[in-house]
Amino acid sequence: MKIDLNWLTESLNAAKEGKSLAPLESCDYVMEHIYQPLLRGEQVLFSELDFDAFCTEDLWELDRWIEETENIRYHLCRLNLKFCEAAPVSLSKRAYC
Repeated sequence: MKIDLNWLTESLNAAKEGKSLAPLESCDYVMEHIYQPLLRGEQVLFSELDFDAFCTEDLWELDRWIEETENIRYHLCRLNLKFCEAAPVSLSKRAYC
């Protein structure tokens, strides 16, 4: 596989800046009391949750957000793998800087 670094550089420079994924703001309670502890490997006990602080739609929104982040991570890992598998090729002509 050959990678045109000039094209890659131009494409990356032309890309719009911005966040790739907006953080979830609508379900702060779910993020703070369920998702973050689970991410740290901590137990989340049902008896400690305030079920009036969130609704089932917040959980579905969290599920969609996690799926989107995993999709982005998957594509970035695939791109990284392609770069790692690419064999470097020298230019056939001299280039002066």
